[in-house]
Amino acid sequence: MIVYDDAEYAHTRLAGTVVKLNEGLVYVERVTTRDNVPIVKYFHITRIGSDLMTCRLDDIDTTPINLGYVDLDTGAMFVARAPMRQDWRQGLRLNNLRNARGQQININLDKLLQPHLNQYTSLAEASRVASRTGYTQAFSRNFAVSADGSLIHKGRSVCGQVEGGMPTLLPRFNFLAESLQESLV
Repeated sequence: MIVYDDAEYAHTRLAGTVVKLNEGLVYVERVTTRDNVPIVKYFHITRIGSDLMTCRLDDIDTTPINLGYVDLDTGAMFVARAPMRQDWRQGLRLNNLRNARGQQININLDKLLQPHLNQYTSLAEASRVASRTGYTQAFSRNFAVSADGSLIHKGRSVCGQVEGGMPTLLPRFNFLAESLQESLV
């Protein structure tokens, strides 16, 4: 837990960021006080623009949010956090979301729930969807499969092939075997 001197200081660190609350993700609109107790006013990321909710400042969790592949209508995209050396804020800011090529991206925040909650289809289902739609589909935070059966690691490298429902790594990517195996469980 991070201790803040006061609500104003917490506001400078948290306003405009995505943080964890319970098992979900919330967008912090502002931090204020009620009866001298710092409170956070937020939106659930699936309901941005709805009525503001409140919680105690101590209830939020600013540890890093798990990122990785998100399935979009146009295929899977690997989402990463860009290092921001002069950024004093905590939580995830929209302007430091990047794709695998390092380009700034703009996605609906609710898509971040997929890697955060680790909600992916099986490799078999991802392969079926990819071949049917022609778009890459994720089956874990770190791996996706393309329409031609290519196995892709973190949006950058074709690291293998999926044939007959079984993934095979290229020899130079054998170091990914353990990570791939964990993704299949």
